[in-house]
Amino acid sequence: SQQSFPYFTINCPTTSLLSPWTTEPAPPWSTSSAPPWPSSPRPGISPANKQQDFPSISRLFWMSNKEKNKLARTVTGNRQNRGIKLAHWNAGSAHLANKMGEIEQVVSLNSPHLLGISEANLKRVHDIEDVQLPDYDLILSKTMDNDQLQVSRVVCYMHQSLVGKVREDLMSDQFSSIWLEIGLPGKRKILVCQLYRDWRYLGQPDRGEHSNSSQEQMRRWVIFIDQWEQALATGKEVIVLGDCNLNHLKFDSSGPEQPLVDLMLQRIYPHGVIQCVQGPTRSWPGQVPSGLDHIYTSLPVGIE
Repeated sequence: SQQSFPYFTINCPTTSLLSPWTTEPAPPWSTSSAPPWPSSPRPGISPANKQQDFPSISRLFWMSNKEKNKLARTVTGNRQNRGIKLAHWNAGSAHLANKMGEIEQVVSLNSPHLLGISEANLKRVHDIEDVQLPDYDLILSKTMDNDQLQVSRVVCYMHQSLVGKVREDLMSDQFSSIWLEIGLPGKRKILVCQLYRDWRYLGQPDRGEHSNSSQEQMRRWVIFIDQWEQALATGKEVIVLGDCNLNHLKFDSSGPEQPLVDLMLQRIYPHGVIQCVQGPTRSWPGQVPSGLDHIYTSLPVGIE
C-alpha cells in the first residue's frame, strides 16, 4: 500500500545506510567544508612563512602516521574497504515470498551488508526455502516463536561477509525487532536493530482490536524502549532503523501516538541519539505525506 521511492545512500566513515525514501539536504553534522584539523597554524610558523617556505607541503607534513591514518578515516572513511552498508525497506503489506523479485533487484543494485524488510509477514506455515537469498543469512524476529502470533513482521538478510551474532537477549517474542551485533572481520562491532512497530497483531480472533488499543501499543513500545536503552548501556555504537509508524514530521503533534513519541524523547534522546531522516517517507494520493520510516544513531559523526 506504500508508494515505492528511489533509494539513496548515506555515506559515512563506519557505516553506509540505504533507504527507499527521499530526504531533504543532508543535516549540518553530515558534511563540513572546514578541514578536520585546527585552523590555527603550528606554533612558530606563520601563514605567510608557510606559503613562502613550504609551498608544496601540506598540514600532513607535521602529522604522525597515527594522525594521518585517523585523518584518512575522517575524510574518506575507507568506505570501500571498511564501511558497512545498511538498508531497510517497507515494501507494503504482502507475504515475503511475493516480494522476492523486488528484494533481489534491490540487493543486486545496492549490495547491502544488512537488509531489513518491514511488513514481511513471514508466517510459521510458510516455506522458509522460498525466501532465501544467495550469500545472505535470513534472520527472523522472536515473534515467530510466539504461539499466539507465529509470524515475523520484520526480517533481516545479513551478508555472510559480516561477522557477529544475533542479540536475542535484546529481543522479545511480543515486539517485532531484530538486534544484531555485527562488524567486518577484525573490526569493531556495532549494534544494529531492524524493527517494525505493529499497530495491531495479525491473525487474532478479535481481528487485532485488543492489540490495537492505546494501552497495548504503549505496553509493546515500552518493551522496545527497554531493549534500546539496554543496547545503549553497552557503550557500543547503536543504529536503529525501520518502520516506527510514528510521523517524525509531527513529533510535537502526533495525536494519539504522542505518548509513544514522548516516551522515546524522554528515555532515548538524552543518550545523544538523533533521528537522521529529514523528509517524508510515505506518500499516497489524497493523503498528506508522512515520515513513518526512521534511522536513529547514537554516533552522529559516524554517518554522513
